Amino acid sequence: MSPKVFALGRFRLSVIPGDHLPPHVHVLTGSGSGDIIVYLDQNSSPRYEKNKSASEKDAKEAVKLVDANLEKCRSSWKEYNPNG
Repeated sequence: MSPKVFALGRFRLSVIPGDHLPPHVHVLTGSGSGDIIVYLDQNSSPRYEKNKSASEKDAKEAVKLVDANLEKCRSSWKEYNPNG
């Protein structure tokens, strides 16, 4: 299980220690089957990738959630991935 950044509604945001670059958070849907990776780009709004189990609607909500909490997500990435 990845360290929890925070949960909001039916989403759980997490960062995996030692994960690959670029910096990103995993957003899991309430069912746990949908995984949306939201990248924490420095110079643009967050972009994402999703698995087949995550809906486009969930992905757009996840991006809004990350965008609204971008600094918290970035600081969590730095805490768990100090070399990246």
